[in-house]
Amino acid sequence: MAGKGSSSIRLLKLTEIDELDELEQIWLGDYRELEEILQHTNDNDQAIQTELHEKCQQVQGHTHMVQALLCGIICDRNRSQQFLRYLHLIVKDGYAVCVKQLEKLARDKFPKMNDRNAPQASQQQMQLLWVVREFVNLRVQGIDKVCSALLRQIQGGNVRSGTNRWLNTNLCMLFQESKSWLYEQTQLIPMVFYTFCRLAADHADPKYDKLRRMEGQICCDLFRDKFNECKVIGREAVRLLQQVCKIPEFEALWEDILNNPQQFGGMNDISDLFSVRTPKDFLQSRLTPQMEEQLLFIMERVTMGQQQRYQRWFMHKWGLTEPGGDALIPDLVRYICGFHHPSNEVLRSNLVQRWAVVGWLLKCAKTPTSVANIKLAMFYDWLFYSPRNDSVMNIEPAALLITRSIPKWLDITVDLMEFMFALADLWNKPSVDRCREGIFHAAADCVQKGVIKSWAQVSMCPQINPVLRARVRAQFKGFCHGDPEEVASEDIKAFGFRSSSVHGSTPAPSPGQSRSQHQTAEDEPLSPRTLQSSSSFDESQRLPSGSSTSSVDAPVVEAASSSNHSAASTSVPSVKGSESTEVDEETEHFSRANSEDVAKPRDVIEIPNILIDVSKQLKSMQEACSTGNSSMFRDCLSNVVKSVAHFEGNDKKKNALKAMGDVLLNLIEHEINGPLLAPSCESITKVKESNLMFLSFRILESISKDGEKSLQEAAVNIASSMQALNKKVSTSLLYTLSASMLMQSGELKPSEKALPFYRKLLEQEARDNHESGMDSDKALESYLMRDFRELFADDYKNVAVVLPVVAREFNAIVVGSQEVVNLVSGSLTPSTTCDLLTSLSLGEMELIFRHEGLKTASSGWDDKILSLIARSLQWDASDQHALWQIFSAELARHQNAVETLVPKLLQFAESASHPEVVMGVVQILSTSQPTVRLVGPLFRLPSTLWKSVCVSSLARWATLHPGMLGRSLERLLELSTGTNEAKEESDVKCELSSLLEVLVFWADCFEARAMRDDTWSDVMTRVLEGGRDLRATLDEMTKTKSDAKLVQLATRLTVKLGYGDVKKAEAEAGSKRVFSDTIATGEGNGHVKRAKTEGSD
Repeated sequence: MAGKGSSSIRLLKLTEIDELDELEQIWLGDYRELEEILQHTNDNDQAIQTELHEKCQQVQGHTHMVQALLCGIICDRNRSQQFLRYLHLIVKDGYAVCVKQLEKLARDKFPKMNDRNAPQASQQQMQLLWVVREFVNLRVQGIDKVCSALLRQIQGGNVRSGTNRWLNTNLCMLFQESKSWLYEQTQLIPMVFYTFCRLAADHADPKYDKLRRMEGQICCDLFRDKFNECKVIGREAVRLLQQVCKIPEFEALWEDILNNPQQFGGMNDISDLFSVRTPKDFLQSRLTPQMEEQLLFIMERVTMGQQQRYQRWFMHKWGLTEPGGDALIPDLVRYICGFHHPSNEVLRSNLVQRWAVVGWLLKCAKTPTSVANIKLAMFYDWLFYSPRNDSVMNIEPAALLITRSIPKWLDITVDLMEFMFALADLWNKPSVDRCREGIFHAAADCVQKGVIKSWAQVSMCPQINPVLRARVRAQFKGFCHGDPEEVASEDIKAFGFRSSSVHGSTPAPSPGQSRSQHQTAEDEPLSPRTLQSSSSFDESQRLPSGSSTSSVDAPVVEAASSSNHSAASTSVPSVKGSESTEVDEETEHFSRANSEDVAKPRDVIEIPNILIDVSKQLKSMQEACSTGNSSMFRDCLSNVVKSVAHFEGNDKKKNALKAMGDVLLNLIEHEINGPLLAPSCESITKVKESNLMFLSFRILESISKDGEKSLQEAAVNIASSMQALNKKVSTSLLYTLSASMLMQSGELKPSEKALPFYRKLLEQEARDNHESGMDSDKALESYLMRDFRELFADDYKNVAVVLPVVAREFNAIVVGSQEVVNLVSGSLTPSTTCDLLTSLSLGEMELIFRHEGLKTASSGWDDKILSLIARSLQWDASDQHALWQIFSAELARHQNAVETLVPKLLQFAESASHPEVVMGVVQILSTSQPTVRLVGPLFRLPSTLWKSVCVSSLARWATLHPGMLGRSLERLLELSTGTNEAKEESDVKCELSSLLEVLVFWADCFEARAMRDDTWSDVMTRVLEGGRDLRATLDEMTKTKSDAKLVQLATRLTVKLGYGDVKKAEAEAGSKRVFSDTIATGEGNGHVKRAKTEGSD
């Protein structure tokens, strides 16, 4: 039986950079054993069967032979029928091993069975589907699991891929041809319906008519004939059918569901499907295994602020930027909301959170229909939410995206809230009350289970349209804690709810027709196109005139810092009734994860008894806060602090200051927890008189600096009590005081004592924590680094404001700190890089080196730098590049430090593994002068670095400092020959052969360049003039040296540098090739082989 050898067949199409696949290696090994049997028996069928049966009797022999035959079936199409017949003969376990192996292949290896971006399916993929079809015809038990795995490999939104369309079409044909078998597979039926109903929406284009008709026929037949199996999909079935209800193949089915639901196994109406929570497996099935793995990597392995490049790669990999590719995004959003519920550790960590990923995916949409579908996927669980049956984790991403977008991307918050309310109103008339009730329950559960603090963040935001804010108060009545605005009774009546609690009596819809302005004329389902244009709020009225809004394209994912509220925990009320165990566990786990970050709502209207003496001033302060009267607020706060500072009795004063801090924190906590101001002079100047946080901190700082001792202590104690309640107070204070130093000219000019108030606050916090045994200096460093990290996490642009001030005020902590340098390197932008490097070059600030230490050559600084470089080797390439820019800028004014440091840095310069170090060293050399101590170490480098480091630096110096370079080369030749050797220069001495090798190599490169550019000859002339005795040194060395190799190199260099007789030199040296062979073999640096010569050894 002639066929392919095992060496010529491949199961997977791996590239050169892919690792060997274990499964493929096992299968190919078994196949080689099968080939030996075939060759041994000379294709005698009876003998082959006998050998196979004998092999199967051995330990694991049956498994190995099954794998070998499956490998042959899939990889050798010509003999597949023969191998399949042998497989039928040896199977003794009901094909259990076959099915298990095929399922693994279909689930984990299917994409690797074809070349990347291949226009059509590979032979291996075709054969896999062929053997599955054969097993379906045999009704092999378990083959339905293989079909489910193959269904999952069909990517939604990808109509460009020929392989994707081929798999879709062939599975449709398989299920049509094997309908009787399919009807027996109760687990497979709903998965087939769910998959093809979803994919049909991608095939609305007329060129896919044939495929769409097959998908529609299968879905309609299954839903009508096997409704009991399909109804387990639940509410997701309605969402998918809604997307395809206008497609001709689905129109009749949709009409029957709406108007004649009784024909489907006793279904009363469509709301029966709404009540069924969709199993997680269906949501997972619309992501391929590889896609799921990569999405989980972003959410489980990447930290906030570092995810942009992973997101860009994911978008490119899965075609989200291609035409029609955004149809996949609703599948991703449904997976994130309904399937991926992260662990407690992930929720507490700084890893990328689900709400940030959903915000990024929403930004990726290009068309209004896609945007509406994504929002529908986000809010779909809200419409039918029941605390008894649903998990709060399903609604958490949308809730957090709404609240976390308020400070920076308010238009996203407004857009999502409008869409959510329009969704409830426009679904259809019979379901309006139910959808509103579901949204109410969802919003209530978010507050009660600790997802968010209160919906007052939305209802109290002055930039949001008053109409929308009024609806938030009415729709979420009882869960806008802290909002003093009364809820109008007509709003409650209009939106269909009485003032009842979610866990008290169930809110009942108002009788009669709703008077909401979001109503449709027809009693029909909501369409994405209708939703996109259904909002009753005019786009121009979202924000008051003059206020700025961000574009929807704003980088939602860059909102890296989560809000830190008071440490007070929120209790989780028990839910009456029999709830599912799964919901209980998720609720408890989510509440624990957020209990430390969610503050118990505090009523700012209620004044503590201990402050009753200043109650009038506090009320005036609160009035100024609500009206935005900054001048009144400033006067009231100053007067209150001065009054409280003079209270009699230490205990009373201490308690009063603590209560005052609590009151002030209530007034400005929204601004503290939100993102900080943009770090520009214009923006800070514009808001510093209207931002309450800015005003409050500046007033306290002024009192602590200019007032009497009691007032200074009072200001610090108030800030300390605020810090105890919210750890972000010190972070905001640091930013506020640093930003206030930004002068009108736009230049940051910090004074010698820019942050005394902030330092006092940290020292007070360190004293408060003294009982933990922490050293005060270590505590100060720990708290400063905590605030520094929080600032960078909030917005990397904060470096432009904070770093110069902090580096001066806390010089001992910041300068040389590896963590600070890492944060700065990873946060630089082109504009901030320019400002930072300018300040470093001019000596206005220090970041890595203390300049006084460099001047005095203090011991130990170079070891710290080497430690920093060693640690930086683990950073991203962009961060390393920024680090070397900082190095170069700081070292530019310190030639002595460069001469000391560069020779030690060269130990890291291995171009193959650390090219960033090579580039950094060359950058430092390019800004330095070619002294003997700096040029000498270059000639000790391995030959692999001659061109990238040595020659590139020599060429630049030859242009900028030719005279100094000539003198340095002359001195190095003297040292290498033992002439006039000085003790202090012993560390720069190099082997004469190494020196000559590099110079000859440079001359070779130089000569090639000079042939194209005559000006290079002038450059070399200037170098020779700089080293006036260089020619004489070379001539003398040629005459006196007895080593033939050195004589050849010196002679060759003399000729290369432009003087001497070439023919005579070659005759005297006895060689025509002196150096080319050495370079070609990579030898050098004291390891030069004896040159190949003609006519001599």
